[in-house]
Amino acid sequence: TYTLDSGTVHVTTAPRGSITANPNPFLADAQGLGQATLAWTSYGTSAVEIHANAPDGNRFTGSGPGSFSASTGHWVRDGMTLYLQNVSNGLPLTSANTIATVTLTASQ
Repeated sequence: TYTLDSGTVHVTTAPRGSITANPNPFLADAQGLGQATLAWTSYGTSAVEIHANAPDGNRFTGSGPGSFSASTGHWVRDGMTLYLQNVSNGLPLTSANTIATVTLTASQ
């Protein structure tokens, strides 16, 4: 009889994930280009994408939740960072939706 207000709280977990590159450091050619195989995992998402050099940079690939891998091809450069972005339900490509990053390094 004395309830003034009520509310419902929904507790969710934040998306989790990781991204790695193999080999890292990669073998660079005379132009400084090389390639690597990326492996990523995400949980608590419905869709993720990998973008180069910024959260909203060029899109490399995408997937649903779980574990995946893909070869980059011969275009990675020393110092390039790849961003695993949560794009579930149309989330924007911002740093707030970055789940994980990997920075590639060229071998000397």
